[in-house]
Amino acid sequence: MLKPVSPNLVLGEQLYKTLVARDAANAEPAPTDWAPMKVRGKFTVEQLCTRPVASKLAQLGPMVAETKADGLRLVNSISAEYQFWANTAEKATRARPRNIERALHHLTNVLPDLKRGTLLDGEGALLNPRTLDRRGKAMSAIARAETTPDFGYVLFDLPWCCGVDIRNWPQRNRRSLLDYIWSVAANSPTAQTGTEAANFKSAVQLSQQFEITPTVFEDILELGYEGLVLKAVNSPYVCGDSSKWWAKLKEQGTADVVIMGYTAGEGKYVGLPGAVRVGQYFPDGRGGMVLRQVCQISGMTDDIRRSLGPGHVGLVIAMKFQSQTSQSFNHPSWGTRDFPGGFRSDKSPEECIWHLGES
Repeated sequence: MLKPVSPNLVLGEQLYKTLVARDAANAEPAPTDWAPMKVRGKFTVEQLCTRPVASKLAQLGPMVAETKADGLRLVNSISAEYQFWANTAEKATRARPRNIERALHHLTNVLPDLKRGTLLDGEGALLNPRTLDRRGKAMSAIARAETTPDFGYVLFDLPWCCGVDIRNWPQRNRRSLLDYIWSVAANSPTAQTGTEAANFKSAVQLSQQFEITPTVFEDILELGYEGLVLKAVNSPYVCGDSSKWWAKLKEQGTADVVIMGYTAGEGKYVGLPGAVRVGQYFPDGRGGMVLRQVCQISGMTDDIRRSLGPGHVGLVIAMKFQSQTSQSFNHPSWGTRDFPGGFRSDKSPEECIWHLGES
């Protein structure tokens, strides 16, 4: 059973009032050349249970489990206007979803001191975690800067607020401040009889945080999320760096696929396969089935790479993957726990049929 982490709105209000009490003349505008904090560790459940990984995470102190939305990293700088960018500042002008911008106008109307300079860090994502191809649809909505049903801004951090750089604050304090700010905007008395608060809550949400329990990963997957991020509650915000303080935990699915061919290797792999093109069978619309490529596997050992050749085309292999779109697999790698060598002589190519929700 999931155990939500209760927001500390009392602490958040105290922190906000402390920031607002500072002299506005000394406020520092939020930067617009920002590289967001990144996850360094990406683990599967099996890796998390190994002694080296568990030992490293234990050294970071208390942690929380946070839901991971499958979308596009979206940073927002609030000052005189609203500046968005996706992952890097160079993409800023291409990431201005209108429903989110309207929601942030409401936020600053309720809390005008945020305009001194505030940075919001989050994910532009489809808010229903069970929607298929969430990342692709989210990126399309951002590229067109349009309002898409169920598309919103999932906030999870606040490294700059009211003209003050708070990156060195512990994560629990930054999160308490973010919780308070969101709560005020979502429950503003001036907006309760209108649509502003409702529109804000439909466009801007907070990532969910849970206590770490033996089943927290499986429970979050049951909600439809792609995984979770473990965050040390005492951690700073490390700008533009892969931080040891955050660790992503994602499910790896398995699938059986047919080798269709290879791409040419480069660098040290010249003369060897660079990646293995693999496919599954799809309905052809005429009552039959057709083999179509579903991904390219480049994650494999050098020994496996050297062993591959034309004679393996048409054979079935088992692979792992991290997520699935409407017609492909993301981040595939060779072999599974049950078939570490990859090859499956017990299965025919015609049995490799495309299904959404492979496990």
